Formats: sequence, C-alpha cells, structure tokens
Amino acid sequence: MRILVFNILLLLLPALKAQDKVYLLNGSSKECKVLEISPEEVIVSANGETETISSSELFLIRFKNGTVEIVNTPTLNVVYNPASHEKSNQNNSEKIFKQGNLSVNTLALCNADIAAFYEYIPRSKLIGIGLMGAYNFNLNATAQNLFIATLVNAKKNYDVGATFNFYPGRFENRTTFYTGLMFKYTSFNFEATNDTTGGGGKIIIYTPSKGSQFATLLTLGTHTFFGNHFFIKTIGGLGAFRVKGDYATEYNKILNQNPTGKKVHANYLPKVYFGINVGFNF
Repeated sequence: MRILVFNILLLLLPALKAQDKVYLLNGSSKECKVLEISPEEVIVSANGETETISSSELFLIRFKNGTVEIVNTPTLNVVYNPASHEKSNQNNSEKIFKQGNLSVNTLALCNADIAAFYEYIPRSKLIGIGLMGAYNFNLNATAQNLFIATLVNAKKNYDVGATFNFYPGRFENRTTFYTGLMFKYTSFNFEATNDTTGGGGKIIIYTPSKGSQFATLLTLGTHTFFGNHFFIKTIGGLGAFRVKGDYATEYNKILNQNPTGKKVHANYLPKVYFGINVGFNF
C-alpha cells in the first residue's frame, strides 16, 4: 500500500510543481500562478505574494496546461535569456548593418583622378575584401606621381587594385580602426629617349613606351558611420614596387644624368597612398 501511494505521488509531483509563466514586453519572465485576468491587469501569485501586473506590460501568458495567450505584440526586438532572466535588445546597428560599401576618394580628385572603391564586409565584421579602380584625366603626370612625372612626356592612365582589411573592433562603435593590405597596379605612358650622333651633332630619338607599377602597401585608417547609410573612410598606405622593363631603363638613365656623380641603379621605389573616402553602404 505504501509503495502504491509513493508511486502515485511521483506521478502527481510534476503536475503539483508546474506553474503558469508570464512573459513581459521588457524581455523578462516570471513563474507564478495566475489568479485573475481582466482587460486592464493580471493578478498573479508568486512565492506566497500577490502581485498585480498591468496588461500593457504583458507579452503573453503560458499556462501550466500548455496553452498560450498573447496579450500584446512587442514593438521592439527582444531576445529572452532564460538563464539570467535578463533582456538583450538587438542592437540596431547589428540588424541594419550593410555589407556592401561604395566610396570615392576625394583626395584623388586633386590629381584629376576619379578613384572608386568597393568593399564587402562579411557578417563577422572582422575582415573586408575590396576592389578599387581609378582613371586619370591629366594630360601629363604631376608631382603626386613623382616617379612617373620624371619621365619624358609621361601620362598616368589608370589604377586597379584589391584591398584586404582587418577590423579588430568589429564595428561596435561609430568609428572603427582598421589595418590591411592594398595591391595596386598603375598604368602609364611615356617616351623613351635614345641619343645618337650624326652630321656633327647629337640627335635624340623619342620612342612611345608603356610602363607600369605594381605596388604592395601596408594600409591603416578609420571607418566612421554617419547615419545608417553613409560613411567616411580614411586611408594611409606605405609600400614599394619593383622598377622593370623600359621604365627601369629610362628611369635609371635620368637618375644618372650627372656624368660626374656616382652611378646608382634603382630596383625598387617607395609607394605611398592617401585617401579620404566618402561613400554609402547597401
């Protein structure tokens, strides 16, 4: 007989222990016994104490028999954490974060360059992978392209490149610092010179030539959001490129124009890049 009563109590224990549960709009919840429900309020009992909850604060009520009654529909995204019974509002920037970024380098405009950048940032927000392209409208290379401008009748044509950025802050703040790499190819035209003698004088022959620079740069800067769709990105880069082909021949010829000076030969030259990009994300 005692064993039978004990088994019956074991079967009834879950039912005796089960309680109702109310979920509030602020993300919290409470186990209790619902005593009374009215349009204005709900009266519950928890730990021997009676409490009145306004209906405007309630999200839903889950009764111990498993039925659910929805009282209000939340207007904010709320994540309920059953372990801590604390709310965790989803960050608006997390929800509306755009992964595509398109921008124009405003500093490049000073050199008659139209330079556009596209960067894709995955959901992890840790890295960014991008492409860049620029076209130069100057008739001749200027001082901003010093190692091209020294050539005869040189003209910069275009740039193409790729960027790989690392964002340690994962865009948790309005302004995020980054560091990365830029691979940049620059195409240009110039005229190679060849000195010959004839008729008792010196003759210079000009031959149209093409040259290029393929540079690898270490970059760093900041990415600052303005609203949900616009940003300003600063870029500072320092690297180098190898001088080769007709470009190397002509550049080193100019470098050693002084016959009394020490002969030098440039195999690598430094490369810098600066940018203040203004753009939007999508």
